[in-house]
Amino acid sequence: MIKKITAIFSLIFLFVSSSIFAETIVLKSGKTIEGKMLEKTDKYARVDIDGVPVTYYLEEIVSIENISSNESLPSGNQTTATSQDFSREFTNDAQVLKIPISPMIELDLKTKAEIYEIRKQAVLRYAQLAPKEYRPSDEIFGQIEDGKYWWGMVGQSFFGPGEKSVVGYSEESRFLINPFLLVGLADVGAYAIDDKSLSPQANYPVPINLVWNNSEAKAMVTYELTNYWKVAKRYHYQSADTHAFDLIAYNARDLGFNYLYVVPEKSKNVSVGHSAPVLIRQYIHCGGSCGHSGGCNNMSPEQKELEIVVDQVPATLYIKLWKSNPSNGEQSADVVFIVEMI
Repeated sequence: MIKKITAIFSLIFLFVSSSIFAETIVLKSGKTIEGKMLEKTDKYARVDIDGVPVTYYLEEIVSIENISSNESLPSGNQTTATSQDFSREFTNDAQVLKIPISPMIELDLKTKAEIYEIRKQAVLRYAQLAPKEYRPSDEIFGQIEDGKYWWGMVGQSFFGPGEKSVVGYSEESRFLINPFLLVGLADVGAYAIDDKSLSPQANYPVPINLVWNNSEAKAMVTYELTNYWKVAKRYHYQSADTHAFDLIAYNARDLGFNYLYVVPEKSKNVSVGHSAPVLIRQYIHCGGSCGHSGGCNNMSPEQKELEIVVDQVPATLYIKLWKSNPSNGEQSADVVFIVEMI
């Protein structure tokens, strides 16, 4: 797992001719892919495999060999510039923390005690942001069952419910090991792709930058949605047309922030499912939604009031979070969490 502070810089696109140069991509899963490079950026590599363009995200890749002119693929921990509207609040401040997004990991068959330890260590990495004497909340994580599988990211993106639903790194780990991503984005469903011309891959909204202004109790995450939508459209995802996402906020709940409200006048190009502060009820348990024998550990329940629709990018969610039930959405927040989408 790469542990280094991310750098904020402008997105640079690099192109390699697909008609001349062939690359070998080694994935963390151990699989080796050979194809012609169509495009490589600081977030993904797009490769032509037998005439089909396939995208692999940097967090899935160990190495890429034979890139033309000895070019190297940009590091997956590099990120695009933050929003012009809010970036000034997260620069040149001694209290600002740039927190790298940890790549997904495998949680299958681990015990609840092991999951608790993984979570605790992820939180204590930035103990200055955590509650004193932090321990994972039993209300959120107490229903995790030992030795169970978890929805896999490839399973959720391609195979859908069934025995292959667990393929790929555990999708819940993108939140569980990134605890200071207080509110994240997830697709509203899982997809079973029956187009034989398409290959299995993990496709999901990717967080690329997380910064905290600790002195002002404010944080911001930047999500890349443009490429996600392109792939989603090719794979016939419902979200490619609806642009709907779920807000995943059990990280906020675990750190003591139980109520959430999206401030409409400070948000941009989004529609939300609530008009008043919402009690976050999300937790992890073992359920049958994955369709895998014996069930899987996954998040529940579905909270329609935490569903959003992104009209277009760039878009902004300006979220207030509170520990106790506020009298209304105008009450000062305990923490402000901004979600930028590009």
